[in-house]
Amino acid sequence: MTTKNNDWENWLTPEMGEYLLKIKAAVTALDKQDSAKEPLAYYTPHGPKHFKMVEDNLHKLIPDKDAINCFEEEERFYLLASAWLHDIGMYRSVAKEVWGKELDDNEIREYHHITSAKFIVNNYERCNLKEQDKEFLATLCLYHRRKENIDKCPTEKSVGVGNKRFKIRLIAAYLRLADALDIGTYRTPTPAYAICLAYNIPQESKMHWIKNRIINGIFINASSHTISVEFMEPKLDQQSGSYAKEIINKKLGYVIDSVMQDLNEELNSVKQILISNKATYFLYIESTRNIEFVPEQTTTDLIEMVANYDILVHPSASKLLEMILQTIANISGYHLQKNVGAIKITSEKKPNVSKIKKDLSEFLDIISRELIKSRPCHYGLIKLVNECAHYYKEYLEVDNLTGFGNNVTKLFLDHHRYRHKIRTNASEFFKNNSNDKTHQKETNKQIVIVLYGYSELTIKAICGFRDSILQELYPDTKRKDFYNHNIESDISERFIFFICEGQPKTITAPQDKLVYHDGIRYASALENRKFTNIVMIPDAAVGTILNNYNVDYILVGANGFDKSSFIHSAGHASIINLALHNKIVKRCNKPYIVLSTTKEKFKPSADQKRVDCVTNSTGPELSDSGVNFYRSHLSGRERLWFIRDPQAINQFCGENISIFNPREDIIPIKDLDFVISDSGWFPIKGGNIEVDNISEKIRIFTDAQQIIN
Repeated sequence: MTTKNNDWENWLTPEMGEYLLKIKAAVTALDKQDSAKEPLAYYTPHGPKHFKMVEDNLHKLIPDKDAINCFEEEERFYLLASAWLHDIGMYRSVAKEVWGKELDDNEIREYHHITSAKFIVNNYERCNLKEQDKEFLATLCLYHRRKENIDKCPTEKSVGVGNKRFKIRLIAAYLRLADALDIGTYRTPTPAYAICLAYNIPQESKMHWIKNRIINGIFINASSHTISVEFMEPKLDQQSGSYAKEIINKKLGYVIDSVMQDLNEELNSVKQILISNKATYFLYIESTRNIEFVPEQTTTDLIEMVANYDILVHPSASKLLEMILQTIANISGYHLQKNVGAIKITSEKKPNVSKIKKDLSEFLDIISRELIKSRPCHYGLIKLVNECAHYYKEYLEVDNLTGFGNNVTKLFLDHHRYRHKIRTNASEFFKNNSNDKTHQKETNKQIVIVLYGYSELTIKAICGFRDSILQELYPDTKRKDFYNHNIESDISERFIFFICEGQPKTITAPQDKLVYHDGIRYASALENRKFTNIVMIPDAAVGTILNNYNVDYILVGANGFDKSSFIHSAGHASIINLALHNKIVKRCNKPYIVLSTTKEKFKPSADQKRVDCVTNSTGPELSDSGVNFYRSHLSGRERLWFIRDPQAINQFCGENISIFNPREDIIPIKDLDFVISDSGWFPIKGGNIEVDNISEKIRIFTDAQQIIN
């Protein structure tokens, strides 16, 4: 075996170099053992090429002799060995051996740092490691992920019988940064659209995937303490079309900002550790854009990915339907616009039908296996996938791309037509059910609305309420003439919204980064539509609002509904049940409980078995950042919705305390006062506490959802 190798030249003695080569050989053998298995869905490759790139990054981060001399030779060895061992937990065979059962792809990714550490400790011989080194390297693997608080890693750790101590926290910091900086398109062999609709994979993994799609290169300058990131921006010609240019100009910057924020958080998690030592350190990461000609498929993929970036911020049920149709269109080479239809986004004169068929088949399979699995009660999603699969079989199997595209376009235009009808029907509903004449010009009374669970259709309905007042005051004026007009602003001030925070849907990340907050998103969406009196409240404060304010409406949306109930995120049942109780006690008909939905989300067959919203997890009984999740027959969100302060978690979340966050509530339609649908508006109770013919009114409503209009 050679004793001279550029991988570790000037870092290790020949003896230690040979030790490193044996570890590389062992990891390569693990990779070959796993190569016959199906690759992890959506995730960037983690194998010898990645390990080699992380090793190269370590040399770039510590490039000169003076810097490397700040490390003992053993510490240099641990740096390079950890580059090859940190991600072996991403191998299916390794995960199965560690946990004693097959894990799904999400679980493998979520726990791979723990898996790597456990495998090294229990199988160090298979890694060609000496027993004395296993705990040290296992600890490095554990802390290579940002989700682990590196401040909990010991500053130093002893190795061997001599109790010689080495700078393990510093080594872990360099490993973490070197791993984060392995970015490039070689790590994203899967189609661009797959990540855009991978709704249920971890946020961290989505961002990591996107970084690889749009970054050209990373340039590390240890002397100036900076890292430069070069982003790819394709040079578009006239054939690319106005839509492609609009996407690149308007949205790419937003995506780049998000990626830069993510990269800077990686740096910030280790910056002080690097600065406090005598080796190299880095102060900030800067970005540049390189406008260049790139292959047409790369351009199409990039436009498609940027266009669908909104999927990462947890769209509503209605938005998710739209995004799926849009992505199907993107794969086929065109974009959908609600007032236009299909717009070509590729300059290819003759589309590659066989490739489109392959990609669409793969995509529909992804939705069926992954998205529907993560949202089993989303009837609209299930119906949409079935319809698209039907059109695929009817048209694409005979290479009729035009026929397939026309039907997808029709689904998209119908979707927006239904949404428009929600607004129109909500306006008519408000006109007929605003008993206190709030729509008259002379009144100053506010319309008080409680909202829970972000819903685009509910926002459509609220805009319809405002339209009703405007039409009452100015019957001869078209609605579009009020957009951004002072009159619209004046009417908007008559509404006051109490928006529940939607705590079950909150997502936090390491260092207490707020990834998603339902109440903030709802408030921002209303503000963008020119409403001004917007108040966010804790979920538990709804009772206080109902008792102290004359609430007119509680407006909700749905993921799906059938002839007996509707389904939406957990928390809806609490609010609706509380409102029902208050109405009975006070013998009043308000607040009206109103559902906004479309026939897209209706499950018509009464005898069709309901999709069981049950979690049957086969994953390891592990915790996320030290928190144990309660396993129940109910589907739950296994993620933290409160702070990730390690000290607080350690203090209050012991081994006897677990966390449970149910995913969805099933609410009887009989509890509603009204439903606003694209088919019209329908009284259920009509605000009346004592109603005898609710069943008949529900039948009238549900029958109308089966009529194709």
